[in-house]
Amino acid sequence: MAVSTSSRFKTPALGLSIATVVILFLAFLVSFEFPTFDAADRNAGISATPDPSKSTSPTPSPTSDCPPEFVQEAGVNENSKIDSDFESGYAATVTGAANLDEAQKAFVLERSASNAQRLAIWAAQFGAHDDQTEWQSLVADGCLSQEGQAVYNKLAGIFSVSTFEEAPAPEDGYNSGINDGQLVISPEPGIGGDRKAIKITTPDGKVVYIMVRCGNVVYDTPPPSVPPGTTDNPPPSEVCPPDQVRNVNGVCVTPKSSNPDDYMKPGDDNTTDSGTGTKPRVPTVTTPPESSPPPVNTSVVGGGGVVDTPTNTPGTETGVTAPDAAPAPTTPTPVPSPEPSVNPGSDNDGENSEEIANPFG
Repeated sequence: MAVSTSSRFKTPALGLSIATVVILFLAFLVSFEFPTFDAADRNAGISATPDPSKSTSPTPSPTSDCPPEFVQEAGVNENSKIDSDFESGYAATVTGAANLDEAQKAFVLERSASNAQRLAIWAAQFGAHDDQTEWQSLVADGCLSQEGQAVYNKLAGIFSVSTFEEAPAPEDGYNSGINDGQLVISPEPGIGGDRKAIKITTPDGKVVYIMVRCGNVVYDTPPPSVPPGTTDNPPPSEVCPPDQVRNVNGVCVTPKSSNPDDYMKPGDDNTTDSGTGTKPRVPTVTTPPESSPPPVNTSVVGGGGVVDTPTNTPGTETGVTAPDAAPAPTTPTPVPSPEPSVNPGSDNDGENSEEIANPFG
């Protein structure tokens, strides 16, 4: 019986091909990475998914539809400052500005828009945000959220009717700052160092100071919602006594009183005045008055004068004769004749005998 040689060789070739395919499939399975499951996932019957709260990026990239002015930047809070770049940015903005008021306004709004925490702190001072310590709701996906943009627009509206100027922050105010990402307030009053600030006054009279050196808000009193902490205040070289203040030269002095009764002024006697303290005592005069004055010498020394003595009777003074003067004349001075009477004449006795006719009779 004849046997086909081709059938004997086809069967081993087919088996080899099948084996090769199986090996490749097994290799693929080994190289494939299946999802991992922890014990909690296996018990719950769900697969492990990434935790978005554990993202390594604190400020995710903003979405493409975020307006450029609302793109968020990380805050820089060196030396407990709310904005460490505030001073340099302020100087670049206002230098050479034609209108300081408008330049200050634009700068504060710009720094508010680019960081939600700064926006929350500054906006809360004007009632444009409820909680100055809460800013997380004002940012989303690296951009100001809809709520954040609403707060910004409200703040811009308030600024449009407010006045801006440069002025020193109150020396007795409370400084603020950022500690570990949290807003804090100084536990003690007093602003040391450079106090130059942007003074913002709203139409209703509210005044807010933002210091140029740091962007910190200066408070009249510590807000109850803000914890105490460290600020950028320089350490004082000396603490003044409670009844004194530090003057412009850094010297502790007693302030002048507004009460005039605190100062000495003439009183009712010579010991105590009507204010406070005492006046120097006026010394009492103990020398008795003189009973009879000493005689006065009326003689003229040197000769040629008049000597007035009790022996001379009134009208007998001889007068004064100057040295080398000629003697007084002895010839009597002729006396002039009296003037004649009216109508002089031997036959006129001074009476008029002519009748005067009456022109009316």
